[in-house]
Amino acid sequence: MTSTKELLQAQLQQWDEWIRTGESSKVKQLCFELNAKTIPRELLVDYGDIARRVGAPELIIRWLRPIVRADKVLTLQPMAQEKALYALGLLRLGAFREASQILEEINVEEDPQVHFYRASLLMNQWDYKKAVPELRKYVRHPKVPRYMQLVGGLNLCASLVCLRNL
Repeated sequence: MTSTKELLQAQLQQWDEWIRTGESSKVKQLCFELNAKTIPRELLVDYGDIARRVGAPELIIRWLRPIVRADKVLTLQPMAQEKALYALGLLRLGAFREASQILEEINVEEDPQVHFYRASLLMNQWDYKKAVPELRKYVRHPKVPRYMQLVGGLNLCASLVCLRNL
């Protein structure tokens, strides 16, 4: 018998494949149809990451707000990844101040992706000079996967070009 968690993990893998093959709009529609209350907390970050990839920051906020900005005290406090992804959702919706506050609270050793999100926040505010050190830390961090180091490197190059630092 297949558990709900196994079915959801298989769904995540299918959606990842569809995104990789150019069917992001299909996945985005399915995300909006999803009842997030049926998703176990340990998979919410993975679903939030899918929402990030298909350009649905409002879903990230909807799904992670009850954890990151809980109205009541939770048994398990928000994890770094939950807070970081929530902050990215805020950033993408233009709530820079709140996103910045949340990102500053997170220990980057818990989630090195925070360096990239901080840099993204700064780049969205045209502050490439402050984004460069965050991007350098990100691309050099040993826990960052190779592909994401390349993404960070491209953003670093773009920031340096904007600063005319060739």
